[in-house]
Amino acid sequence: CPSTLQFDESQTFRVGYHVGYIAQDRLDWLKEKLREVFVIKDDDDWDCQSWVMQALQLFKEEGGGFITENIGRAHIFKELIMEEERW
Repeated sequence: CPSTLQFDESQTFRVGYHVGYIAQDRLDWLKEKLREVFVIKDDDDWDCQSWVMQALQLFKEEGGGFITENIGRAHIFKELIMEEERW
């Protein structure tokens, strides 16, 4: 797995949702925090989308001010569906 991914060069990346801003000098902090979000195996109710929502919740709780307000699962899914339709 590459250490960096250029989303604009990906053949499989289709949609995205802007959740906030982070300064480049805080990227190492971001990577460390993402390692704190556990992957739950053998649970049919848990998937990669669950992981993303847990990560966003962690960032909201930790502060740092880079996650935009009112980020919730239903809102994100609605926006992603609209983005996919535009794609």
